[in-house]
Amino acid sequence: MQATPSLWRSLIEHAPSALTGLRVLVGGEAVPEPLAARLAELSIEAHNVYGPTETTIWSTTTPLDTDGPVTIGRPMANTRVYVLDAALRPAPVGVVGDLYIAGSGVGLGYLGRFDLTSERFVADPFAAEPGSRMYRTGDLARWRADGTLDFLGRADFQVKVRGFRIELGEIENALETSPDVARAVVTAHEDASGSSHLVAHVVPTGLAETTDPSLDTVALRAHLAERLPDYMVPGTIVVLSSLPLTANGKVDRKALPGPAASGHVLDHGRAPAGAAEEILCGVLAEVLGRDRVGPDEDFFALGGHSLLAARVVARVRSLLGADVGVRDLFEAPTAAALARRVTDTASGAGTPIVRLPEGAPRRLSHAQHRLWLIDRVHESGGAYNVPLAVRVHDPLNLDALRAAVVDLAERHEVLRTVIDVDPDDPGTPVPRLLPADTVDVAAEHVDRPFEEELARITALPFDLAARPPLRVRLLTGPGVGEGCVLLLVLHHIAADEWSFGPLLSDLDLAYRARARGVAPDQAPLPFRYTDYAAARAERLGDAADPDSRLSRALDHWRRHLEGIPDELALPTDRPRPATPSHSGGLSQVEVAPELHESLRALATEHGVTVFMVVQAAVATLLHRMGAGEDIPLGSPVADRADEGLQDAVGFFLDTLVLRLDLSGRPTFAELLARTREVDLAGFAHADAPFDTVVEALRPERSVSRHPLFQTMVSYQRRPEGADALFGSTTHLVETPLDTARFDLEFAYIEDPRRGTRVALNHSADLFETATADRLAARLVALLEQVAADPYRALGAFDVLGAEERARVLDGFNRTSTAITAPRPCDAVADRAADEPDAVAVEDGEGAHTYADLHARVDRIAALLRARGVRAGHVVAVALPRSVDLVAALLAVQRVGGVYLPLDPEFPADRIVYMLDDSGAVLLLTGGGVEAPAGVTTPVLDLDAAPAKTAAVPHDGADDTGTAVHPAAPAYVLYTSGSTGRPKGVLIDHRNLANFLTDMAHRAPLASGDRWLAVTTVGFDISALELGRPWPNSSGTAGSTSCRPPPPCGGC
Repeated sequence: MQATPSLWRSLIEHAPSALTGLRVLVGGEAVPEPLAARLAELSIEAHNVYGPTETTIWSTTTPLDTDGPVTIGRPMANTRVYVLDAALRPAPVGVVGDLYIAGSGVGLGYLGRFDLTSERFVADPFAAEPGSRMYRTGDLARWRADGTLDFLGRADFQVKVRGFRIELGEIENALETSPDVARAVVTAHEDASGSSHLVAHVVPTGLAETTDPSLDTVALRAHLAERLPDYMVPGTIVVLSSLPLTANGKVDRKALPGPAASGHVLDHGRAPAGAAEEILCGVLAEVLGRDRVGPDEDFFALGGHSLLAARVVARVRSLLGADVGVRDLFEAPTAAALARRVTDTASGAGTPIVRLPEGAPRRLSHAQHRLWLIDRVHESGGAYNVPLAVRVHDPLNLDALRAAVVDLAERHEVLRTVIDVDPDDPGTPVPRLLPADTVDVAAEHVDRPFEEELARITALPFDLAARPPLRVRLLTGPGVGEGCVLLLVLHHIAADEWSFGPLLSDLDLAYRARARGVAPDQAPLPFRYTDYAAARAERLGDAADPDSRLSRALDHWRRHLEGIPDELALPTDRPRPATPSHSGGLSQVEVAPELHESLRALATEHGVTVFMVVQAAVATLLHRMGAGEDIPLGSPVADRADEGLQDAVGFFLDTLVLRLDLSGRPTFAELLARTREVDLAGFAHADAPFDTVVEALRPERSVSRHPLFQTMVSYQRRPEGADALFGSTTHLVETPLDTARFDLEFAYIEDPRRGTRVALNHSADLFETATADRLAARLVALLEQVAADPYRALGAFDVLGAEERARVLDGFNRTSTAITAPRPCDAVADRAADEPDAVAVEDGEGAHTYADLHARVDRIAALLRARGVRAGHVVAVALPRSVDLVAALLAVQRVGGVYLPLDPEFPADRIVYMLDDSGAVLLLTGGGVEAPAGVTTPVLDLDAAPAKTAAVPHDGADDTGTAVHPAAPAYVLYTSGSTGRPKGVLIDHRNLANFLTDMAHRAPLASGDRWLAVTTVGFDISALELGRPWPNSSGTAGSTSCRPPPPCGGC
């Protein structure tokens, strides 16, 4: 009997005895594991069957048992099942894809619905038969390693909640594993704000004893938390006495009550307990952009990441005066857990930033000082220039723009700061302010291609001692196209990427005001960049003081980076120059939204950030490229923990060296755990500026490479608010990048406008653009694999993308050639018939014609047959280098045997071993060669009187020889073995024919040419020497000059 799971469940609950002796087919819906277990308890033979009507009822089937998870089994007879991605490419094992069915069961289509038929019945690209079709089921599935299929529900039931793509069926299965839940259905409900939330509709067990359905939701949540990531635990649970069903017994999802149905909502999460929890819930909600965050909700599960974590830390320090760091948030990611830490650390957040009095000496931050030194020593040109381009669809007022830039420079002093040198100490920089109107602002008419002009202006170096580190250009003209482009180029010493948000916001506000003829009304910033630099220096203290924060941080980095490799061994296209040019290029590869969501889910599951996932993937990629197991990677870290710095423009970035250990063949999941510990320890000791770390470690310095690391990894989230600036429609413009600060710089970029992507900035001194393109594609391909299965060992991942795989497998291997070479024994017979008097072999006794050679082959073949040699038998040949050696080898071929060439000079025990190991049925000797002592194989001496007789009777079968399959073995050769004993290698006729065909093209022979054969017969090249001279496909042939090897043994 066949029925839906809902009906079988009802029958089992009400009349289990009625199922005795029944063979059960369960189909129409996914089979819950509790139902499968219940059927097994009742000893009912049950089969899970799957298939849509369009493919003739069922397409896959499997017995239901309790030995493993419930699957839909394997395809039925004459059925093919595919799990494909959106591009109709086969999905790897374990990866979810769309389920397609092909084969004999696929119907003709929908009557009278050509449009729908063509949409669902599509061409089968994998079938050998022309015109084959496959049916797109609309279901999701994945292959298991054992060849069975996991059914994951309808594609319609795949929802996105808080950015995570979720299979509702997975949550339903987890709910129904609870002993308190009889049935469960999960839906996604959209609230008034447009946010989606998970709602679980559950039917408790034991309803027969009570009419009041009740459920311990705390216990149920704990049950789910053990099986699912936090973001998959429904926020609302609705308890029902029964689920609404359609007429055919399936759940009617449209009839399910909403989450606000009276009397049904049992749990929305507890309220904050105490002021600290309430404040922290508000901070998390504010930073995440949500209406509400519960005290037990995980910050990272809700979409948080390390950059937002820095904002949370800044707000907590400001509001609660607690000295908490990013690591605290990682280890206590809920408001409740963080509140306990805040209570313990509320004694203060370290040295506060204070506004220095006017006229106080200014100083550079450590990060600025490092860039200043690089600019002076290495003449970096435009390598540290940062472009920001905005396309504006309406014209801009140049006068208003100039005034707005002055306002901007007045507000952010760092934009008009130049750096003098102390005349008494040339190594000491002295910052100095210029008037705000000295910022370079100009309009340019562009006739050349826009990208070229952007690159030119961006690459222009700044004179940090004389001019402000900001350049503004208003670009118009044919090269620009419609509207204009506002280009701001800043030196990194004045701004980081985080600064782009407040910079654009402040410039927009000032421009709008100046365009109206008024000054911008804006509260002054609480701190200036110089205030931050002074406070940070005081906070760090003196490295010579063992109790200072700087000293403690440096102790960590000395331990962490001890013995770090000076340089990673990367497969560069060119050797490293003595002095880098800093020229570079940019490669970008799109990250599909589904992959990004999978990476976020993976990060949440393992308690890490997406950055850490990408960082571990980059380390894996470099490891697989030969960089070793000790992988140091640079990573930018923002020092904006103080609340007053969130809207400041400046260079608040520093660099951490995060050293990953890939030894011990870890899985990717294990590497993620290592990465988390390394990064959190690094974040906790980020106080130490990079230049002080370099000074403390004193690595071997070279101007040709960056110290401590040469590969940078970063995570960037581009701002969203650039669509309506300066009173017009605007959008950010992608700027070209033709400089490089590192060998490789991987950036994982979330961009609301252009989508998520991997960007790879490479040094043009070392890498070709095509190489960088492949590296970026490899990283994305690797991310796809780790998202699908993070529990594989690093060496098991395929680092080649599909395009590169096609290139190395197909593009580099377009060597298809028809195999035309005949068996050598057949070639000799044909040549003997056409030109019997042509010379075939020359040896120490003289020249031998093809007629003579053929006669010798016939005679020996007859002797072999007379001794019972048949196809596949191994026959050993130990003869001196003469025409009889050639004839014997060809004769073994002629009867379909496998020849084993033995050099008579081999040691006796080696010959005995090879004869015994090969199972030779016969040993051919002659010409003075005798079988060594200990040989038990039958011996045929070709010089013996019976053998020398030419009148050995045979039936003429020798004229054509024994036909053999191309895959049948032709000969066996012994090579040295690791155990001290030689090992036999079987070569088949197809192998030999392919080799001889190739050699016929590479070494063509004309009639009369001779091939000198001097190699000992026990080496494989002898097959070329003794087989190549015979006629090829063109009919031309030479002869073999079979000579004894020289005294050195053929060398």
